Amino acid sequence: MRYLTQKQDRFCWKYLELPSVTDAMIAAGYSPKYACQNSAHVLNSTVVQARIKELKQKAEDDSLMSLQERKRRLSEIARAVIPDFVGDDGIKVTKDIPNVAAVEEITTRTKLYRKGGEPVVITNLKLHNPIPAIDLLNKMDKIYSDSPQIHVNNVVFIIGKGYAEGKPDIQSDKQITG
Repeated sequence: MRYLTQKQDRFCWKYLELPSVTDAMIAAGYSPKYACQNSAHVLNSTVVQARIKELKQKAEDDSLMSLQERKRRLSEIARAVIPDFVGDDGIKVTKDIPNVAAVEEITTRTKLYRKGGEPVVITNLKLHNPIPAIDLLNKMDKIYSDSPQIHVNNVVFIIGKGYAEGKPDIQSDKQITG
């Protein structure tokens, strides 16, 4: 089994960043002459192709949200309340505020209440509905499922002489064996 050289590995990284194979090879440390003459050979190497595929997969995996990250985001939406974003100087939304993922929309407008008066800035804050977030979290944690659930309590049938006053007669002279 062949392994990648350090230069080939650098080429794989640069190949994902740069527009041409030749540029990637030169950036990885190959001479310009070698890069021009051997770019197809290096690129088509099975170990290089495998490494490029691995790097692309890793880049894609890193760009996707993990399960924990998705749960964290949904939890922010479920926990948020308007007072989280209101301070002494009005509504403030920044990345460092807890539950910021819950913000669906923030709008501001300036309004004059009387001629010649000071303008007033009105800020409206709309949060995502927490119910769908809670629902998704419950589904992710398998709190409930979409399939119908049947719960059966213990049911006892007593075969006897009959019923007296709405209660079964449990004093039977016959014993049933199965």
